[in-house]
Amino acid sequence: MSAVLVRVAACMLLLTVGQLAAMRCWQYTWPGVVDWNSPIDNETTCEGKTEPCIEPFVLSMNSTEPNMTKLQELCESGGCPPELWCNTKGGESCVKYAFWTTDVTTNELKIVNYSRFCGSARSGNADTGVFSTVVNDGCYQQQINSFILETCFCHGSYLCNGANGLSTSAGLLALLVASSIAAAAAGIWRT
Repeated sequence: MSAVLVRVAACMLLLTVGQLAAMRCWQYTWPGVVDWNSPIDNETTCEGKTEPCIEPFVLSMNSTEPNMTKLQELCESGGCPPELWCNTKGGESCVKYAFWTTDVTTNELKIVNYSRFCGSARSGNADTGVFSTVVNDGCYQQQINSFILETCFCHGSYLCNGANGLSTSAGLLALLVASSIAAAAAGIWRT
């Protein structure tokens, strides 16, 4: 009987460790295209920004989105700071908060910038101010002037907020995003 109990306990322990690992999310901001010929200044700080802005920053040499495969390989080999990750807690999900615009020369959607972090949101009626439905999964879009704000939530997969690309989900929801990010040390990482 004790052998069976030990075996069950070991399985439960493995499940718990797996669940903890599955709740890790990316946590950083890609500020968009950076002019490498000018000094890196307030373009790469969160100072004065109203949308979620999560330090450290991850910059890419060719002005495209960071290569997530390369970034993950770098981090798994111990080559990046622990501030690039967060662990969800208390009903949080992994979040990607991105701004898109239409490129006037190609008429195609182009990403402007994004932040990835652990956070929570509720959807509801902006007119009444009642936001009662917890959002755990899915992508939601909202037109803001000439930009499309896309907020994507995922839950239960390791680094699930690392996906790129605009979703095709329909409908606009008013989202109240609450970030649970503690102040992280400022830093700049290049991929």
